[in-house]
Amino acid sequence: MRQRVASPLSPALWALVLAALGQFFLAHPQQPLTLAAGLFLFGAALGLALPLFTAKPSPPAPLERKVEISCFLAILALAAFLRLFRLDSIPAGMHSDQGLMGLFADRIAFEGWRPFFEVFDYHVPEVTMYYLLAGWLKLFGSSYLTFHWFFAGTALAAFPLIYWTFRQLSGPRVALLALFLLAVMGWHLTFSRNGFPTIQVPLYLFGTLAFWLHWLKQRKPWALVVSALFCGLGLYTYQSFKAVPFLMAVLFFYEYRRAPAERPGLRLPLLTYFLLFEGVTAPLLWFMFQHHSWGIREGQVFIGQAVADQKSLWPLVKSVVDTLLMFNRSGDTNPLHDLPGRRMLDDLTGAFFILGLGHAFTRRKERDGFYALAGLGLMLLPGLLTIDAPHANRLLAATPFVAYLAARGGLSMVDNAKKIWGGSKAGTWAVGIVLLTAVTAQNVHGYFVDQANDPDAQQAAGPEANLLGRNLETLIKTLPPKQYYFLDPTYFENPTVQFLSFPRREQVKELNLQELCGDRLPKDKTAFFLFDPQKSGWAGFLRVLFPEMVELKKSDKGTFIYECVASKEALAKVRSWHKGLKGTYIGSGSWDAAPLITRQDPVLNFISPKDFPFNGPPPYRIRWTGTLEAPQSGPYQFQVLTTDKAKLWLDGKEVALEKDLALRTGTHKLRLEMEKNGGKVMALHLVWQRPGRAGWGVVPATAFGTYR
Repeated sequence: MRQRVASPLSPALWALVLAALGQFFLAHPQQPLTLAAGLFLFGAALGLALPLFTAKPSPPAPLERKVEISCFLAILALAAFLRLFRLDSIPAGMHSDQGLMGLFADRIAFEGWRPFFEVFDYHVPEVTMYYLLAGWLKLFGSSYLTFHWFFAGTALAAFPLIYWTFRQLSGPRVALLALFLLAVMGWHLTFSRNGFPTIQVPLYLFGTLAFWLHWLKQRKPWALVVSALFCGLGLYTYQSFKAVPFLMAVLFFYEYRRAPAERPGLRLPLLTYFLLFEGVTAPLLWFMFQHHSWGIREGQVFIGQAVADQKSLWPLVKSVVDTLLMFNRSGDTNPLHDLPGRRMLDDLTGAFFILGLGHAFTRRKERDGFYALAGLGLMLLPGLLTIDAPHANRLLAATPFVAYLAARGGLSMVDNAKKIWGGSKAGTWAVGIVLLTAVTAQNVHGYFVDQANDPDAQQAAGPEANLLGRNLETLIKTLPPKQYYFLDPTYFENPTVQFLSFPRREQVKELNLQELCGDRLPKDKTAFFLFDPQKSGWAGFLRVLFPEMVELKKSDKGTFIYECVASKEALAKVRSWHKGLKGTYIGSGSWDAAPLITRQDPVLNFISPKDFPFNGPPPYRIRWTGTLEAPQSGPYQFQVLTTDKAKLWLDGKEVALEKDLALRTGTHKLRLEMEKNGGKVMALHLVWQRPGRAGWGVVPATAFGTYR
């Protein structure tokens, strides 16, 4: 008998078409009217799909074990390839938070540091991760690449647990498709590769869920113990894991209400679970009790304070709206997380995700639907309840549930639409391959091309510190230990630079101009001087001190650093430098206050707060006094490039900046005053334009008179 082909008016077909159109409109956030159109079309798609979801589906054909294992291993291999491919060059760099984690792990591995309670006060309070990362770096060596291998490996380690969890809920077909969508998902890919501590959360979360479900089905006590251990240890990882105990409480309540006849048998295991969890987390809970806080970061970003300050629920409403729209429409604004404003999901996954929400809603009383909705909802809380939503980093643990819902929605619609191509196995495979190829292509291009080459994403990673740190790492690996590496203060305290230079940390020193003037630098080894290219005045000063110095300018993607090399023979020839200005630094808003420090400044070329000798917050006052040696007579122009207020005087008269000022050859009395009353950015450059010369330059160290 000839098989009947579905009508073009098939509800499944129209639901898919409407969902695709809805995603098309939502994907254009720059046009406000598209939001209403997209939501309407998605609503229409769900209206057509819900009756299909509520109908009892025919059971799928069983999946052979060898086919299942082969598919699982292939997906795992694909996930590994996407997370390890060109990991040494993509992402664009290492953010300072990642550098700090690597530095702490190095201290544990190689210096015997054993932190615990103090870590909870850090910006990145990751006790478990520090020790695991320390063991990894101890085993494989400390470097940029091994650091990122650790986080990619942590992401991959969660995949079997995620698969096992979803397989126990919905069987191998849904679990395999969900795992594939997660493997290629740009959202998950970014945080797997970029070294974010949040990548730990899915590992501990799905360790908790997988063994919990196994206990529910098999009643094996060991599975309950392992689940409780995963749940307890997870609280020592990234802050968003704090939502997981609430998720487990909801699941406990669901299981207790689901089968009244089994309630007596659940009481003792649930009590045991709670006691095990309490035992593992007791030190952390005691710390929270002592400090009357959930954590330092939680207190800083909790939206409740904004609600109280504004006496309005609007901050919470805005956070909810921004978070919900990030999946299919407006994305995350942080360039470290994704291209600003780009939706977090590819178009197909996004459309199937919405349909999957409808499917789970129709099955909300069943375990598979309830667990999916509860998992997604509870793991959204770390983003919903913060002041800086949308925040893809805090919501990473929701991505497996997103993939699962998309898989449920997609498979359900494909099953209902099979009649369109006659329901043949070959047709099903062909449709599946086309759709999954499209999903993979969009995500891979989005991460490895668009995001990898985005200037904002590259800038957010701190390109100068990364270029200097990677170059320093290369020098340390390739050269024998017969060098000193002098870094300017801006980079000497940068966590990324400190981590990448850790293997030769005793040879890495701060480039202090005052020690350089006083001839107090060690001279027994070749010296590498590395500093920001904006410090052309520093480079000129070094050229005067070390005429034989080799000067290089390292560059990468439009980013530059100076690298100057002086042999120990050149260092031996140097004597004290007696020129410069007298810098009087006052840590107060009053010029009459006693100075914190008075020092010799050979050149005024400060690019960051690290170049100034202040430790506390503003206000500050700084006065430089001395003499300027004009090399020739004629019209000069001066400018003080600064983030704050500054005035310049020559021969007792205030200088009109960027105006011709006639100076005779010889000595002129100089005074420069700077006032800073607030803010974190701080810089100052004294520049001039000499007679008969085009362009501006930092006033060189040779232009100042003898320091007094």
